Amino acid sequence: MTDTTAPTNNIDWGPGENHIALRWQNKTFYVPELFHRSPTYIYRDFEGDSGRNFILITIDDCSNERNSSIGVKIIENDYLAAGLKFDQNYGRIIRVEGRIMNYRQREIHADRVEVIGRKRDFHVEVQSWREKIEYRKKLEEPWIFEPNNVVTNQNVHFTFEPAELKRREARRELILSSQEEQPVSVIEDSINLARNSGAIEHSDDTGDETDDEPIVVQVNDKTVKIITEFQLTFAIIKWIISKEFKPFKLAQLFHDRNISELLTDLTSLQLASIHLPVKTHPLSFEESRTVVFQRIRHNLQKNYKLISTSKSQNVRSSNLHYLYEHIKKCLNRLKSAKDQVFDVQYYLSVIKQKGLVGEELGYKLVNGIIDYIITDDFRDRTNWKYDPRLIQWSCIG
Repeated sequence: MTDTTAPTNNIDWGPGENHIALRWQNKTFYVPELFHRSPTYIYRDFEGDSGRNFILITIDDCSNERNSSIGVKIIENDYLAAGLKFDQNYGRIIRVEGRIMNYRQREIHADRVEVIGRKRDFHVEVQSWREKIEYRKKLEEPWIFEPNNVVTNQNVHFTFEPAELKRREARRELILSSQEEQPVSVIEDSINLARNSGAIEHSDDTGDETDDEPIVVQVNDKTVKIITEFQLTFAIIKWIISKEFKPFKLAQLFHDRNISELLTDLTSLQLASIHLPVKTHPLSFEESRTVVFQRIRHNLQKNYKLISTSKSQNVRSSNLHYLYEHIKKCLNRLKSAKDQVFDVQYYLSVIKQKGLVGEELGYKLVNGIIDYIITDDFRDRTNWKYDPRLIQWSCIG
């Protein structure tokens, strides 16, 4: 007996219909060429052309200029070939070559991108600043104007305009480095770091030297005080508080005796940690001090948003002043509500969400400000308790 029921999966290739590729389960599949006029027609697989895709990044030269950042447009292939990753490039030092386009107050269309060093390579940053400082030294040299010999019956007078005179006076105030010798403090909290001075003593014997003869290398022991960037940063914050948050010149902070001593110790420690002979350092010690100082100033301005610096290096601390007064107000409230606590982490999340401070401001700096208020302002440190596990302050007096 023959089964006359139709098969469940009846495949029909559409005999006699050139535009039908397949019929199956009441569905008709047409040949792709039938839709060649359709604007959405894509045959086979779509392969994205990465040569037409580009990445937009922002680079900053870490100077004190407000508009020191610039946008860079990089082809995706060049971006990936340079070893850059998406959303993981903050702090990288790169060299970009390309064309400057007048788009959104100038934009660089990169022809070549190169990553220099790793994120925390201090000597790479020092080398970059060395090139900038050497170029600035060339600009500091006076330019001599030699006019062409012109036969005329009138006397020719060359004068400086008042605006040019003001600019020259402003440049003199921008000099941060000092030729004077900076004092180095050596106190109990210090260690000895041995650094190779590079000096080699040879034997006075005129005979031929062999490989078995030892080479004596002089090692100079220098006492370097252990100073962290956090200590210097908070010392600068306390200096601003002591000046009652009034505007000041950046050079005034740089030449302060206490700040200068801490900066000297921090620079000595960081240079010693590079483990290079002294003669191979790309910058002088004074130039390295300036680099370290500018990096901390950049953190306070860009990453923490506590200060602002103008082109003439006038520093204002409006955000730091607001933060200080607001914390002080919250602590005063805790005096009358002793069952409550000051949660530092929660407080930071609120002010960061409102954009009052930078995202990288940590709880340690806030703790330092709180300790300064209750110790030097309230003068009742014994009535306050800090819980390091919960990062909370409470009034117990």
